[in-house]
Amino acid sequence: MLVSQSIPDMIGGVSQQAPLMRFPNQAEEQINCKNSPVTGVSKRPNTKHVADIVGSFLDYARMKTHIIDRDETERYLIGILDGEIRAWDLMTGVQYDVEGGQNVNYLRAGSVPARQAYKAMTLGDDTFILNTTMPVTMDYTKREGVPETEAKTKHMRIAFSGIDLSKPVASNPYASGRNTYNSFSVLSATYSGVIYVSGKTLPYNMPVNDNSPRIILEMLKKNGINAWLNGSHVYFEVDVNDDVSLTDNSQATVEYSYKQSYWESGDRKWVTKTLKWTEVETLTGLTQMMASIQTAPLTPSSPQGFVWIRQADYSVNYDITINGTKCSITTPEATSDQARAGLNSSKMTDDLIAQINEATSTHGCVATRIGNTIHIRAADNQEFDLEVSDGLYGEALKMAKGTVEDQTDLPPDGVEDHVIHVAGKADSENDGYYVKWVDKTSMWTESTAYGLANEFNHASMPHMLRRYQDTSRVSTKNPYGIYFKLEQGEWSKRTVGDELSAPIPSFVSTQDESGAMTQERYISAMAFFRGRLWFLGGDYACGSVVGDKFNFFRSTALTVLDDDPIDGYTDLTGQAETIHAAIPSSDGLVVFTERGQYLISSQGMMSPTTFEFTRIASYATDNRCDPVLIGDRISFATKTSEYTSVSEMYVADTTGVRKANEVTSHCPTYIEGSVHRLLANATSNTEFLIMRGQGETLTGRMFIYDFLMNGNERVQSAWSQWTFNGAVVVDGVLTSSELYLVMVRATSDTDKRMTVERIDLVQDPVKVKHGHPVFLDSLQECEEEPQDLREGEVAKRVKFSGGHVWYRGYPYVMRHTFSQFFLRRDERSAGDTGGRLQLRRLHLNFHETTSFYVEVETEGRELRVVHFQGRVLGHLTNIIGQVPITSGERSFPLLGESKSIAVSIFNDSIYDSCFQSAFWEGFYHNRARRF
Repeated sequence: MLVSQSIPDMIGGVSQQAPLMRFPNQAEEQINCKNSPVTGVSKRPNTKHVADIVGSFLDYARMKTHIIDRDETERYLIGILDGEIRAWDLMTGVQYDVEGGQNVNYLRAGSVPARQAYKAMTLGDDTFILNTTMPVTMDYTKREGVPETEAKTKHMRIAFSGIDLSKPVASNPYASGRNTYNSFSVLSATYSGVIYVSGKTLPYNMPVNDNSPRIILEMLKKNGINAWLNGSHVYFEVDVNDDVSLTDNSQATVEYSYKQSYWESGDRKWVTKTLKWTEVETLTGLTQMMASIQTAPLTPSSPQGFVWIRQADYSVNYDITINGTKCSITTPEATSDQARAGLNSSKMTDDLIAQINEATSTHGCVATRIGNTIHIRAADNQEFDLEVSDGLYGEALKMAKGTVEDQTDLPPDGVEDHVIHVAGKADSENDGYYVKWVDKTSMWTESTAYGLANEFNHASMPHMLRRYQDTSRVSTKNPYGIYFKLEQGEWSKRTVGDELSAPIPSFVSTQDESGAMTQERYISAMAFFRGRLWFLGGDYACGSVVGDKFNFFRSTALTVLDDDPIDGYTDLTGQAETIHAAIPSSDGLVVFTERGQYLISSQGMMSPTTFEFTRIASYATDNRCDPVLIGDRISFATKTSEYTSVSEMYVADTTGVRKANEVTSHCPTYIEGSVHRLLANATSNTEFLIMRGQGETLTGRMFIYDFLMNGNERVQSAWSQWTFNGAVVVDGVLTSSELYLVMVRATSDTDKRMTVERIDLVQDPVKVKHGHPVFLDSLQECEEEPQDLREGEVAKRVKFSGGHVWYRGYPYVMRHTFSQFFLRRDERSAGDTGGRLQLRRLHLNFHETTSFYVEVETEGRELRVVHFQGRVLGHLTNIIGQVPITSGERSFPLLGESKSIAVSIFNDSIYDSCFQSAFWEGFYHNRARRF
């Protein structure tokens, strides 16, 4: 009987199911087709030449590429390989300078392919460059070391003596020969001499009085010598090997007197007369210098103690015990004569310091005054025991050394950068914290424990590629003076706490005391989510401080703040999995490993206390290709043997559980090779798969997935492939309306060029200009006929109302091969194979079509090809001198049994062909009636 059946549309894409199980709209093969629910199946849009990548460039077949899509006018191509990074303008092909981009150790990955070793993420003008093979470490070269114990300096003491009235003796008695005197008086005295220190000669000459030591002190300080007062003595510090001496030339002017008796002959009596004379006497030993003790350098980590008088009272013992040696003072009784002047805590402090320093040879420590506080340290920087006691039940004299219980127990003064641990009271909510003294503010400020490695090794952390502009770089090719810099990131260091209260992030390798790695850890994925920069790897995820993407440390150890960094682990079910990608979504950060998916989320605002890291699914993924977000779904690739499958993850409306549908289930071996990059957006309803062949080789194929969702129902799921006439695709970037491809076109091994080409997905400007497209890849417009065509390139002249224009480019062929035709009872039922279907004609419905071929291949017969040129006699569009563009229906002979016929449509012209539907007619004969 005569039968016919329609193919309602032709946009079902390729299916590898058995022909009997396919839908009528699915094809055996589609090459260079575009499946659109609006226009039908048509020839894919062509690529338009944007620019040639000029200048030196890396091995494009091996290099890692990244495209920075800054805005509509600025897009850049980045290439990384073998310690170098390059940058080109994606719109002009000009190569930009990259300062610091050559011979970079961080950009070396050994034997790991660059595509797998490096990852890049752009935030504004900052592009984070990650080497996933580089273990992250802390910088132990900046770790504050153990205090030195070898003596480096010595303390010298200058002592000043008063005038001993029993000492002055006339050196030149009165000329009468008498050498005795009855009395003398010192008219004046001066400290005079020379101090030789550190190669300097420092003379002094001053009256003997209580201010003399201070004059010497100022003289030493003025000459850059560290000096201080202790009572009436001047101390100063010099290198232990420095020669130091003092010449004492102190003098006193002394008046001597004696009585002389003689016979007065006139008065005839003895007369006694007092005679006087003055002499300048040299008083040796009036100033003396001696070494008091040799000391190791004082560092913030040196064991140090602080003692201060909190309360001064009468008749109280103030005792300081150092290494078992007691140094003490006792205040007078309230009724004593001494008490009438009152108590002076400053003098009491000086007296205690003097007591300590007088016993230095016994306990090995030295004391100095800092403000109103006694600072005590061991001369050799070793540990020492320090205790204080008083007669007021511990309220008069206080001390701090190493650790205090509460903030109120901190000394009123300190040494710059010296750290004290505030342990916290037993009922306190925090586990303690550390403070250091800051001279500039004269306050204790929260700090880290001493001796930690607090800074990242910046050479092991992700680097920053930044775009800059400089008028000195402006040129014809670079009108904006653009250049790039590869820099180490400004990663914040740990400023508070210790390894327990503010631990280093989990992505940092563990290291021993010398800094050698004991367990390597890596960053294998990056993301930016909820104001935090996330570094992930292994089974850990670390989020930065909110709004500070370079800071992964807490700002205080006193309490946990909502914007503190987040550091967490998840259970990887005991399998050897590594996180390789993280995709932000509406309900959390979806984390991908090779065997599963995890979700970083929180109830309400995300903070260290609300953070959750849980497993949500167990789908295998390809760690060489990052998933991509499409609307509310995440598309990801899975590598199986020689082929790749693609799935889409979504949240089920009814259960809230994440599920995944494999969208390649009907063509499991269609996508050959591995996916280099998934490009997709919800605007175009298309996924573009840039491929790599076996051994990571470049390929000239892209697989295209056209889809359409109606709510949760998928009404289109069409796979096809695009080829580029021998060109290979390096990388690409997708905008809302354009697809940019970085390609390599070669006519020989020596003639290779890298180009940037654009595919207009929404509106073709050439079609707008001429009323029809010009389908040549790498299309370029020329004013005259080009004479330098490359191999495979053609030139076409196109007329329009204002004249004509030449175009050059590479032709390509569209091909749509129908699935085997079956008689079906309805669109979704399987075909009927019980009878014989003899096909007669195929009717095609087309729209705005110029040219195409119908190819019929019958077993045992020659190939038949029918050409439709778009010209229909009597049709209004059939005008001589114009490109015919027609819509309608046309039938083509088939003439054969359905199972022995293969029918294809192909178009090798520069014009479009667009098909909406088809139907076939034929004879069907079944010898038996089926019940």
